[in-house]
Amino acid sequence: MKIVKLTASDYDELLDTMNVCFSHGQEGYSFLDTLPAMWRHDDTVMGRHVAIKDSDKVAAAVGIYPLPTRVAGHDVLFATVGNVGTRPEYRKSGYMKALMTESMEELKRIGADVARLGGLRQRYNRYGFEKVGQNFSFTISAKNIRDYYDSSLGHEGEYKPKLSFRPITRDDDAALSFAQTVYANAPQHTDRGDNKRFYDVTHAWKCTPWLATFADGMPAGFLSNYPNSGRITEHYALSPTVEYQMLLDWLTTNNFDSITFATAPWDVELKRMVSKIAESVNVTTADNFKIIHFAKVAQAMLSMKATYAAISDGEFTLAVNGMETIQYKDGSFQKIDDGAADLTLNHLDATRFLFGPLPPSSVCDIPAKIRPVVEALLPLPLWWNYQDRV
Repeated sequence: MKIVKLTASDYDELLDTMNVCFSHGQEGYSFLDTLPAMWRHDDTVMGRHVAIKDSDKVAAAVGIYPLPTRVAGHDVLFATVGNVGTRPEYRKSGYMKALMTESMEELKRIGADVARLGGLRQRYNRYGFEKVGQNFSFTISAKNIRDYYDSSLGHEGEYKPKLSFRPITRDDDAALSFAQTVYANAPQHTDRGDNKRFYDVTHAWKCTPWLATFADGMPAGFLSNYPNSGRITEHYALSPTVEYQMLLDWLTTNNFDSITFATAPWDVELKRMVSKIAESVNVTTADNFKIIHFAKVAQAMLSMKATYAAISDGEFTLAVNGMETIQYKDGSFQKIDDGAADLTLNHLDATRFLFGPLPPSSVCDIPAKIRPVVEALLPLPLWWNYQDRV
């Protein structure tokens, strides 16, 4: 069993393997159309895949995609582990276990700080991935808008949209440049590359990106919408108030029965507005995450939390078995080389302890002397944008 990195010459073969693995019998399925940002016919992009080949055929493959991300002023290298597939005729041969093990080594080689993937919890726990973070998913119905008076939007009775929408195309550089700017103003954002790749990211999962404009034609924000549904997969605007307006106008303009959309823990202004009108809110885990550099990721997320919440005084030391010991002191996290730990946890428990979604007391018994600072500080706000999974 030999593991290799793919090259541009493997493009067609890898794409065929992914189509076979993910079509689930669906005729005409196109992995390229579903995740266009993952595909480039060059050695760099194809070289992000580790694979096992049978002659020229790609029998099994896993992709490791670096996603440089800015988190509250900190540079954090996220990575997605994806395109995980084995052709049916090669399954139960141990190929995927070998490739996943190699992928974990590749994460170290590229210097990833944290990785994420989709899939069943117990399938990937063994590789250090845990379901953590907090994602706030709201549903707003047409009836919510029709029957709720909100003076901040200046409507009473029939709701009148103020924004217009048009689809963004791949060659619409003006709209894409605006969208890039609005997206980059968010406290957490990933490097999406040039306008063409930015479009491919917003278009992933066959979503359509839409530009929202004011009555005078000036851009207000943008959103991506899942096909044939009221599901919005991302939304960014000039301000939280404009973003709220955009969401309500999108529902009303399209005559949807309802829309659903997610917000991050730090979107507090938007949540204040949406929570007054939404039919429901569901708080779920953000994704499956593997923390590689605990102190670095914790410090970035602490800085993010400081943008919307008071940070408590105090200190505590956490040892993550087999990895690193981190200390919270003087309002920051740092890695330390020695010193007695107040608490020692395994990798998965430490991930849930720091990043939730439940309070840390649901993970383990907390020593009395550190309980006040731990319960005031944690969990930290780990989150990931749906479209940025690629």
